[in-house]
Amino acid sequence: MDRRLFLAGLGSIALGGAIRYSTLGCTQSGNSETIKQPEPTLTIGPEIKVITPPEKQIYLTIDDGPTSYTEQILDTLHPDDRVTFFMIGERLDKQNGYDIACEVLKKGHDIGNHSYTHPFFSKQTIDDLIREISHTDKAIDAAYKTVSRENPRLFRFPYNDFGGKNMRATKRYLKENGYIIVRWDRDLRDWEYHSGRASVDQIIANVTKAKQYDIVLCHETRATIELVIPTLRSKNIRSSHLAKDSKVKTRL
Repeated sequence: MDRRLFLAGLGSIALGGAIRYSTLGCTQSGNSETIKQPEPTLTIGPEIKVITPPEKQIYLTIDDGPTSYTEQILDTLHPDDRVTFFMIGERLDKQNGYDIACEVLKKGHDIGNHSYTHPFFSKQTIDDLIREISHTDKAIDAAYKTVSRENPRLFRFPYNDFGGKNMRATKRYLKENGYIIVRWDRDLRDWEYHSGRASVDQIIANVTKAKQYDIVLCHETRATIELVIPTLRSKNIRSSHLAKDSKVKTRL
């Protein structure tokens, strides 16, 4: 046998084990026949998922829900994000609000207490302040029990107003009832976008300026859905559980 033909035959056999050929197609023109060349399809094996570590980890907190935006926010977040929603009691007491809160918890996020009516605490009596906290607490506790989870008991003062002359008494009440007071490191000021006081570029810049492990504040607004969360995702910035991370507990 011709040596060149023999080697060519071995090469075809070797390639046949790695490449699966598509069906040959033939066309005829008069007495001549044109045969299309086979197009090789490579069989690589099972798909491998590449996990890219986040560029930055923050603790995203979203205030003033539940609202008509809450479910859109849940749908926009990265699947790996875990966010803390600070919710208002009177909104939780509405049936739709309570159902939304339960959905937030089912998706693995947390809910914190943001008072019942979102008043300025420094303008309230201590009895009023306790009612603001305790009434909201009942609704949040009920939502956690519905989904069989434990309430981490997080509290954020409305307007960052600690109660003026009642500040010590309010903080004492929170401590005695097992609450962790949560402030923030960076306010994205998303609400200014809707009033025309902040541009798209300014909101995006606020997001990107967040540092590693910052507690970041935004609100249940259209800007959070359309600007804040998409920027976090595009910059590969992930949000983690605020209440469960030892890196942040020492700062609360």
